[in-house]
Amino acid sequence: MTENYIRDYMRLAYQEAVNVQRLFVDAMKSTGVKERLWAHLDAFQRNVNTMNEFMYHTSEVENAAQYVKFLEQAKEFRQLVDEKVKKHTYTRADRDNIYDAVMALDSAMPLVL
Repeated sequence: MTENYIRDYMRLAYQEAVNVQRLFVDAMKSTGVKERLWAHLDAFQRNVNTMNEFMYHTSEVENAAQYVKFLEQAKEFRQLVDEKVKKHTYTRADRDNIYDAVMALDSAMPLVL
């Protein structure tokens, strides 16, 4: 892989992550999901921002390492969402909102999910 290829791939992943994050914020606001999930969303946001910084200022190896870290965190975040949905009862519309966000995350992070 060339450095440009990795940067292009990370740029696409970053854009997708921002979209996913917006979906999760909307879903969680509408459902009242809080606690650990909000903390993880915040950590996910920081990692997305860090990945964006890494795209422009680091080597290929550092970019790849940051992307792997990002994917691992996305996987953990996805598992937390599943856990929350199983433990709570939501209206059908709320559940649909959460699953729309989950499906977006699945499509954005195919390498680890």
